[in-house]
Amino acid sequence: MNIVVKSINFNANTALTAFVRKKVGKLFNHFSHIIRAHVVLRERENGSAKNRQCTIMLEVPGNDHIVEKQAEVHEKSVLQAVEALQKILRRKKTRLIAARQISY
Repeated sequence: MNIVVKSINFNANTALTAFVRKKVGKLFNHFSHIIRAHVVLRERENGSAKNRQCTIMLEVPGNDHIVEKQAEVHEKSVLQAVEALQKILRRKKTRLIAARQISY
C-alpha cells in the first residue's frame, strides 16, 4: 500500500495526512491490483466557498483512474473523491468477473 500525499498552497498537518491515508487506504481493500495512490490537496485562491480541491490518481495496470473533487473543507473533498473511486473500482471489478465467467 503506497500512498503519496502532496499539499499545494498550504501545509497539511499530520491529522489531515492521517485522515487521507486512512480513507484512501480503504480503496486497496476493494481492488488488490492498485499499485500506488497519489493524493494532491490544493487550496484555490478564487472567491468561492468551495476552494479546497482533492485530486486522487490511482495507478492500476491498464488505465489509471483520476478523480478531482472540490468542497468547503479538505476532508469533505477527500471523502467525495474516495466515494467516486469506490464506484469506479466496483464497476471495473464487476466487468472483470463478468469477462471471466464468459470465457469459461
